[in-house]
Amino acid sequence: KGNYIHRFMKALLGGSHPWYKIRSAQKLLRLCNDYGNETVDRICDMAVSCEITDVKRISTLLQKEKKKSWQSRFMRAAKYFTK
Repeated sequence: KGNYIHRFMKALLGGSHPWYKIRSAQKLLRLCNDYGNETVDRICDMAVSCEITDVKRISTLLQKEKKKSWQSRFMRAAKYFTK
């Protein structure tokens, strides 16, 4: 996995009771399978820089990223509409 995924995982599982967050860590790994390591690594970079350790937020950001890329797939350049 990516460097920022590793840093996010260390922040998530850090503390005196890391086993409380083991399900969240497993969810993050499943998100890597669903969205790809590079995309999750990029989102984890943003999360680590903002000190976010909530995997639900990561999931929401990934869903928004996927929706944004899906919409841009159908957009046409301005040159298409000129005569």
